[in-house]
Amino acid sequence: ALAANPAIERVHSPGLDGDPGNAVARRLFPEGQFGAVLAFAIRDADKASVMRFLERLKLIRAAPTLGDCFSLVLYPVIASHRGLTPEQRAARGIHDNVVRFSAGLEDPADLVGDLEQALTRQ
Repeated sequence: ALAANPAIERVHSPGLDGDPGNAVARRLFPEGQFGAVLAFAIRDADKASVMRFLERLKLIRAAPTLGDCFSLVLYPVIASHRGLTPEQRAARGIHDNVVRFSAGLEDPADLVGDLEQALTRQ
């Protein structure tokens, strides 16, 4: 759903065709079981617009780290990769518009709905 959303520039997930890790993931994991963590870049977003996106989420929680039974989002620029310079982050593909997402146990349709409503109101 994220890859098809026009507000999304790119989705980083080894389960997607075209992802650099796809061939390895297909070799190592059963079909459809590529993990619950991905990252996505919001088209034309800067730090302020990503923060507004995070604030608009209703079901998905913002967190400083990933891993829970609840779906979580993390903004690497101020959390996991805050200790890196902008140049170091860029070399790793972590730009100001990138958000990391960890899917929890909620209904997938509810998660998609929450992400889409937050992206629509940019």
